Amino acid sequence: MKAKRVFFKFLISGFLLIFPALIMIISDPDFNTTAVIGVQSIFSLMALPGIVITINALRYNGKLRLKFEKNSDEFIASTDTQEWIFNKKKITKVLWFMSSASMTPWTSYEYYVIVFSDKEQLWVSNLFIEFGELDEHLGIKEVEIRKEWIPLLKKTVANNT
Repeated sequence: MKAKRVFFKFLISGFLLIFPALIMIISDPDFNTTAVIGVQSIFSLMALPGIVITINALRYNGKLRLKFEKNSDEFIASTDTQEWIFNKKKITKVLWFMSSASMTPWTSYEYYVIVFSDKEQLWVSNLFIEFGELDEHLGIKEVEIRKEWIPLLKKTVANNT
């Protein structure tokens, strides 16, 4: 997982958590505690989905590594404890899940489900790899876009046979 990508996506949610209280405390030394708590609560509710999505992506893809080799039809997905070998030619489609919410801190979070002909699936967050990079390595032919209000990964690899 690219730490820089995680940091920048999480930065918006983190900023929303800290910013209102800082502004109110700095701008008015005699701040109203009730007002700070009220404003902070609203901003926290806006920040919470981004934090949950980041934690979810780290949970399922935090230790995932993808290894692509030139001129090879196979690629390897691995974690510290497991390894899966997939064939690029068996990819039937990619389901691209993106947020249906607009103008929210978590709008840029997405994940991809790579579906293979043998019903196996590889779930990958865009915190780990962007769609353009994935397409460059896999040569994706069919993409189905789906919307979720908060796009959360459900697993890393699934075998639905």
